[in-house]
Parts: sequence; C-alpha cells; structure tokens
Amino acid sequence: MAAVESEEDSLNVTGTSGISEEPNLLEPKKMPIDVQISVSNILREQKNITTETALLKETIQSNEKEVRQLKVKLSKLLLNSKL
Repeated sequence: MAAVESEEDSLNVTGTSGISEEPNLLEPKKMPIDVQISVSNILREQKNITTETALLKETIQSNEKEVRQLKVKLSKLLLNSKL
C-alpha cells in the first residue's frame, strides 16, 4: 500500500513524462480574490448573526414583559380566590 502511494506521489511531482511541471503563476494572483470572497462571506454572516441577535433580544424582552403581566394577573386571581 505504501509503495503504491509513493509511486503516485512521484508521478504527481515529475508528471508522466519525467519532467517537473512549472508552477502555475495564476494561482498566487487568484489567492487575494479568494481571500476577499471569504472575508465578504464572513462579514455577511456576521451581519446576519447581529440581526438575529437583535431579534432574539427583542423576543426575550417581550417574553419577560408577558411573564410579568401574567404574574400580576395570577397574583390578583389568587388574592380574589382567598377572599
């Protein structure tokens, strides 16, 4: 198994003709574009998370207000039932 892998590796390095291939000069030029795309995606995700966080905060505040109102109603009902 290791012999097969090393044979494949040597073929990849030297190619099938035995001559090593020249490095692709376009790859370094593409890297900044790929980085910009990645940064853009991260910023978009961060904006979405920020928006979702704000919505969750609003929902929590609304739920807390509703719980307080229900507690007041329950307290009133309990007081009226004792009388």
